[in-house]
Parts: sequence; structure tokens; C-alpha cells
Amino acid sequence: MKTYRIMQVCASIALMLVPMYCLSQIKPVNACADGCIIITNPEELKEADPNDTTVNWSEGFRIIEPGTIGYNVNIPLKTKLPVRSWAIVRERNQTVLYCYFVAPFNATKEIWLGGDEAYIVDTKTGTRYKARGTDDPMSWNQTFGIKAPAGSWVEFRVYFPPLPKNVQEVYIFGVQKWGFRGQNKIWIGNTKTNQYDKKIPKFHVPQLIEPEKADYDPDDMDTYAVYNNAHLVQPMKEKTMAIWLTPEATYLALTAIQNWTREYFSFQSTIVLISESSSTKQYKLRKVLGLPTDRQFFIEGLVGDHQAFILEFEPLPLDVTTISYYEPEGQPFKAWGANWDATFITNLNVSELKANQKLFKYYKRKIKK
Repeated sequence: MKTYRIMQVCASIALMLVPMYCLSQIKPVNACADGCIIITNPEELKEADPNDTTVNWSEGFRIIEPGTIGYNVNIPLKTKLPVRSWAIVRERNQTVLYCYFVAPFNATKEIWLGGDEAYIVDTKTGTRYKARGTDDPMSWNQTFGIKAPAGSWVEFRVYFPPLPKNVQEVYIFGVQKWGFRGQNKIWIGNTKTNQYDKKIPKFHVPQLIEPEKADYDPDDMDTYAVYNNAHLVQPMKEKTMAIWLTPEATYLALTAIQNWTREYFSFQSTIVLISESSSTKQYKLRKVLGLPTDRQFFIEGLVGDHQAFILEFEPLPLDVTTISYYEPEGQPFKAWGANWDATFITNLNVSELKANQKLFKYYKRKIKK
């Protein structure tokens, strides 16, 4: 059993040597995409002696406002160290990859940012945009150290050639420590959703078959409510999403695979959608169709069912083109397989999510004996 929580292994970008840039002079023009939080393995980072002259000490970074993440995303940070995030931003005559992480020590060494293998690759044409560099040669093509207070958010910048406006989807290589090895496509387009959906989606609403016990206890699975008749969909990759926009509400469908005949899930009432733009705004969750929030509950079905949960949010404006899904860290509980980590999925293109609507038609089970 597991608590349903959308996870994503995101990636981040690379940099290369270019003439030194003054951090205070760079002014963003148009943010393309914000990157997700990555809970990373700290094995390569080591505490350093700040007076050690053998360390390549870099000054090509800045400390950003505590408690915020990403380039435009302003969310209270309540998650475990170490954390890394990123943002891609179109600026004048260049493309900038902002790379963030939380300093584990007051003096940290064995940091690797990027080097000659750092590229952005257009997925449509294969054109490669080679990284020009970062703000300090000490931070490029070699490991280095920084002196920043433990627990502070540190920002590095990697510079690439300007991306043409028709470049909307890319791979990123060469910034391995931020997860960018070319495995995942990154959407940086600006296609607008120019109309609302005409109909509200119709889904099978889960049916309550056993109410939650009066003495509900998240540590005691015997006290959870039980539902069945979830909305089934055709087999597809878990965590596939679709979106419907109306003037009154936004509906986000999320897929999950039934691994046991009776499996528990949960959704927090504090889930939000975040517009990824210069006017970043959060859109609150109103409800999960037919299901409670802030409680663990069981879904009964057949092993191998692919089902969709439907979340209703405040309405998104039509000019929002890219969003993030954010669920804060939950309260710990002791049930088997418990997971209460924060979830942050970014770079979700609204046009692509709308196109996924066709995947969420009700699917009847097919069983052969």
C-alpha cells in the first residue's frame, strides 16, 4: 500500500565559460519555465575548512531570499536537505539556466556545476546550443567550493545562446548534479490556451462503502474510510495528467495504478497549482471529486486498474501557459509504506495537458479466465 503522492525526477541544466557577467546587471525579460525540487544524494558534497587554499573557492554565486525556491516560485520551504531546483529564463541575447541548492555547510567543497558537455538540444531539429559559461571560471569544468551559511539558498547561473522563439521543447545535458542528462524533455514554449473547455468533465465518482471510524487515526488503517467505483482509464504511465479549464473552476486529472485490491491514498487540502510566469500566482485546491482531503482512505478495485483522481482548483486564466503542481510536506504517520514528503512537479504545459483529455475516457475492465 502507499499514500498517493505525485513524484517526479526532474532535471536541471548546464553552463559553460563565457565573459564574466555582473550578477547585479542581469535583468530577466521573460521566464520560460521553473524547475522542480529535487531531493538529491549529498554524497559528493563535503564540509571544507574555509582557510584551505587548495580548494577552488568560487564567488560566482549569490544567496537568495530564505524560504523561497526557484526563479519565480515563492513558496515556504518545508522539506529536507539537500534540495536543488532550477529555472530556465530567456534574457536579452542569451538564455540563462538558474541552478539552486541549499548549502549543507558553512564552507562546502566538491561542488560540480557544469562544463564542456553542457548543451541545450532542440528536440524537433536536433540543433545544439552550447553553454557559454558561468559567472566564475572557478565554477566551470572543475569541482569547487563556496562559503555560504549552512541552510542558505545558493544560486548559480549558466549562460547559453538565445533560443529562437519557435524552440519550445528541449533536452538538457551536462549538468548532472541537477539531474540533467538528457532523459527528460523540458517544455519552454509559450503556446497560449485561447479558449475555455465547453463542458465540465464527467467522471465516475468513487462510492463510499465503509465510512471512516469515529476514532479515525492515521496510524491505524482499520479506521480509514473505504471507497470503490473509481474512474478507470486505459493503461498509461502512472502520474499522467490532463486539465480542463472553465471560467468557474480548473479540473486536473491524475492517474494511479492499483497495486493491491485495497490500497490507501491521500490528498492534502493545501495542494496548489502555480502559474509559471512573471506574475506567479497560486490557485488553491477546492476539493477532490468524491473523496476526502487531509485523511488517508482506501480504494477498492482490481490489481492492475488504472484510475484517475479528479482535483478541482480555482479557475486558471487563459493566458497561463505553464503550471506547477505543489503539495506541501504532510504530517508523518506510521502506516506501512507511508510517504509524507513534499511534492513539486513543474514545467507542465497547459496545452499538452488539455490534449491529454482524450486519454481519460472511462475504460471498462477486460478480464479473461
